[in-house]
Amino acid sequence: MALFTVIRAVAVMTSALIAAAPGGLHAQAPWPQRPIRVVVPFPAGGALDQLARVLAQRVAEPLGQAMIVENRPGGGTVIGTDFVAKAIPDGHTVLMVANSFTIQPAVQARLPYDIARDFAPLTLAATTPHLLVVHPSLPARSVRDLTDIAKRRPGELNYASVGPGTAQHLAGEMYRLQAGVKVVHVPFQGSAPAVQAMLGGHIEWMFANLTDVAPHVKAGRLRAVAVATAQRIEGWADLPTLQESGFAGFESSSWFGALTNAAVPPDVVRRLSAELVRAVRSAEARDRLGSLGLTPVGSSPEGFGVFLRAETAKYARVVRDAGVRID
Repeated sequence: MALFTVIRAVAVMTSALIAAAPGGLHAQAPWPQRPIRVVVPFPAGGALDQLARVLAQRVAEPLGQAMIVENRPGGGTVIGTDFVAKAIPDGHTVLMVANSFTIQPAVQARLPYDIARDFAPLTLAATTPHLLVVHPSLPARSVRDLTDIAKRRPGELNYASVGPGTAQHLAGEMYRLQAGVKVVHVPFQGSAPAVQAMLGGHIEWMFANLTDVAPHVKAGRLRAVAVATAQRIEGWADLPTLQESGFAGFESSSWFGALTNAAVPPDVVRRLSAELVRAVRSAEARDRLGSLGLTPVGSSPEGFGVFLRAETAKYARVVRDAGVRID
């Protein structure tokens, strides 16, 4: 009986220690134990996909495990995002996000996840400005030209976006409202198919990430008429801003960050964040991202959390004013 009492006491003490440990038993296991899946809720080839691959290469070595980029597009990014929200919270699944992450709650009445409750911020990784580009067949060399054509041809001009409820979509809606024109939104599942439609002349204009269209603009396959930042940007000094073109307060750009499941142990979140920040701030990554038109950031999880809340509130106002709905 005495032996049984001792064994029982040890079992109780062990259970208590496990329960008291941060994250319970799972927090004690070594991490990472297997390759880390990096989910990109867009097709391959876009800015977010390229950023994910740059970071995956530089984070894998210090973690001692491969980081495998997996594209899960669809549903306006909801499919890939929901996959990570419901993933096992052991730190082996990362979600790459863009502006659409903070737009979706305003444009879709029912999401299968809660962006504030179900995710843990890791870092705001990079940003890139939006260019307003037109197909060369359209005789528009300025925003004023585009607006004049759209007013003469109401409902005839199509503009592309990289998906419904994305920053590029809302930029098009902001332009529509301020210009007072009737245009048609044509959403695509990602930047690559949207840009291909532009290059093929199937779409007349769009707001696009600098990263996605810069080579085509420089080659003359697309024409940039304005940049959507508050100030002109380096390397494009001759390109006016939307604000200079008569659109007061017009500003739009893309940002990219990383999240994981909210139930991932805090120590794993901190390690993941630290490695991602180290990678994005490395000289090699800065050079590579700069060549893609991306500006590295590398924020703390706390800073990214504050940023996400501010973006969610901002886009809620834009969606309300433009009357945008998806479902």
